[in-house]
Amino acid sequence: MTRCCKLVDANRRILVENDDFESTPDARIERWLVPEDGQYLIVAGRYGGAAGTTTGTFLLTVDRVPESALGNTPQAAVRLFPGQPDEHAITAERAAIWYVFEARVDDLITLSMNRISGTLDPFLVLLNADLQEPATHDDIVDGQQRDSLISGYRIPSDGLYYVQATRSERAAGTTIGGFRLTLTITGNAFDTVEPDIERIAYNASAGGVLNAALPRRRYAFYGNGGDTLTIVVNRVDGDLAPMVTLLDEGGATIVEGSASGSNAVIPRITLPKSGLYTIIVSRSDGAGGFLLAVAQRQ
Repeated sequence: MTRCCKLVDANRRILVENDDFESTPDARIERWLVPEDGQYLIVAGRYGGAAGTTTGTFLLTVDRVPESALGNTPQAAVRLFPGQPDEHAITAERAAIWYVFEARVDDLITLSMNRISGTLDPFLVLLNADLQEPATHDDIVDGQQRDSLISGYRIPSDGLYYVQATRSERAAGTTIGGFRLTLTITGNAFDTVEPDIERIAYNASAGGVLNAALPRRRYAFYGNGGDTLTIVVNRVDGDLAPMVTLLDEGGATIVEGSASGSNAVIPRITLPKSGLYTIIVSRSDGAGGFLLAVAQRQ
């Protein structure tokens, strides 16, 4: 008998099916994640259904995967909503709880993980849809205030993001206890930027023209504290002698670039903190087109 197995929901919609598992006559559905509470039906039959010709006996088994549970894996992550704290516990057997939330490009988010019981030393990990880790945090005050906080992180693109709420040293750690995880979205990173200020990102470029009628142009970007950048303005036509200046969120000058006739450059600047920054491209003389480039350095 060539076996066939289908899993359907209460509305009789086929959710997953299998026959000839690994080129054998058996049918097997592996590691299927239950999407929601409810009734599910298993249809066990032969290949071809009523039109099939094989006959025989079969044994049907249903087993729960040992590590399965809400929050145990990214695929079974707990949904996290802004302003709705969630409480769970880290135990000797469970070193991490996985969460998932949805965010839009340029959202500013804050994640806080606070111990509410036990000896837990919280550790927070923010991951993108590819499970890469753009941000982590251990102690708010090293060795003293052991709660974890990822504050003011700018979302780079629309989509799903994951949070791993765990403990210091992760699986190798020994602290246990309850925690409260809170997601806050404080708005768009560019909410306070004036409409006439253009936006630019790391490893991007923008062009423009400067002349007597338009002596400067402004570009805003959101930077992360500790990031190191190189900012270059090159003349592309005319007799423009460009200049470049970097301002902080309050409008104070951080650094003025060095100019050499056809270009101006800030060779290396490490951002002092996360927040909005403004690049001013201006001219000391002449007029013409320019190309502004912002490059992140390691």
